[in-house]
Amino acid sequence: MLFFSPFMLLPDIILYSIPSFLFYLCTEKHQQYTPDIVLVFITIIQLLIPISYRGAGLWKENDFFVALSISLGSRMMFYIHDLRQCGNNQEKRQQLAVFYQARHQWNESPTRSSNNHKDTTSSNGEDNAITRMTASTTTSTPSSSLNDVKPVSLSVIYHDSRRWFLKYVTYIALLVPIMSFFDGLLHVCSFPPTANSILYWYPWKTLAYYLVTFLIVHPYLHAVDLIYRFFLSAHLMMMVLWTKTKPTKDCMTSLLHHYHDSRHYILQPSLFDQPWLAHSAHNLWSCRWHQLLRPGFKKLVYDPVRSLFPEEKANNTSIMGVCMGRIAAIMAVFLASGLLHDYILLARVGLSAIRSYPGMLGQQTIFFLLQGVATVISSPCMPWYRFLSRAVPMWLARLLTLVWFVFTLPIFIVPFSRNGSLLLPGTGLYPRFFDSHIGFLCPYGTIDTSS
Repeated sequence: MLFFSPFMLLPDIILYSIPSFLFYLCTEKHQQYTPDIVLVFITIIQLLIPISYRGAGLWKENDFFVALSISLGSRMMFYIHDLRQCGNNQEKRQQLAVFYQARHQWNESPTRSSNNHKDTTSSNGEDNAITRMTASTTTSTPSSSLNDVKPVSLSVIYHDSRRWFLKYVTYIALLVPIMSFFDGLLHVCSFPPTANSILYWYPWKTLAYYLVTFLIVHPYLHAVDLIYRFFLSAHLMMMVLWTKTKPTKDCMTSLLHHYHDSRHYILQPSLFDQPWLAHSAHNLWSCRWHQLLRPGFKKLVYDPVRSLFPEEKANNTSIMGVCMGRIAAIMAVFLASGLLHDYILLARVGLSAIRSYPGMLGQQTIFFLLQGVATVISSPCMPWYRFLSRAVPMWLARLLTLVWFVFTLPIFIVPFSRNGSLLLPGTGLYPRFFDSHIGFLCPYGTIDTSS
């Protein structure tokens, strides 16, 4: 078990730290002598280590190392992006923060408004969501001022950190029985008989199984985010206590930086915004589903692809170029998301295991590309959007969105459920209170949990 044998994982942690250490030396010690291609090469090595070294079906241990590599690799990519933005300006290059401090760049720009879930059309035919994706600046939000680091007293930091800490301790205490129930379903329920075929949608019980399994992912993602917020507040509490015993200028500066950084993350909107109310694929993926990765994909994928196409100008508007640029950028984001999920699958179970299931690798990319096509078709910048938004009632739009999502859902779920790498037989991290009582909920009966 990962959490009960940390010393056994120490050699692996050291191995995973080698590319990060090299990246640190190249960017902090020898930045002016290091070409960007070297930094890209180190980033690729960081991402390849889980596949070549840990990909052996030890998925519980791999969870930690895959997350570690993605976290470090993404921070390296953010640094390379910012470095290229600086150009040859050595002063700006020297002012860049150390790459491993870029932990919140995935969600650094909250863009959703909780006041209006319905798309509103602007003068150029775009709604707020597409404008947020394409614009270089974001709308005003309650946390938009978090980037302005202002002096805060130690008592305020202590009060906030204690309040956040107690809040997340309470949430986790409430989360344990809920997650024990969901985790129990993953332990107990048998696979559909069509799990090893392409008949994902037949009979209806198979579709129901995959739908319920996918819905279980929702609280799992909430749990990961909640645990991370708990550790942020706990770390902040420890820093406050340390600063009280040693109130030096350096300690206070470090505490202020960590406080504003933590506050920025903690005050972000929820990962999910009532996805069951989505009235189009565009509305689902732009506003309601898992918004943590959105700003990072915009920075690393959307904006670079969008810049390859003509910009919209006041006196020389290229409508076709602008439209094609948006479509290409949106599809690039979904392609990147699909490749990321395929990478997670490959790194968690290993190449040899994936070879045992022909066609499994690549299904994540297919699923997200299909969602990208649906997002483009339902985008408010399309010429038919105004007509459909008036002709189709909201209840019908939501129903059609649900049908589309449920119909394509097995393409996403099946690669994980085939080998039990992600969803079955559960994480094993929660008490198994309900395993002996919830078998009646399984559409294909129960499995032997004693083995």
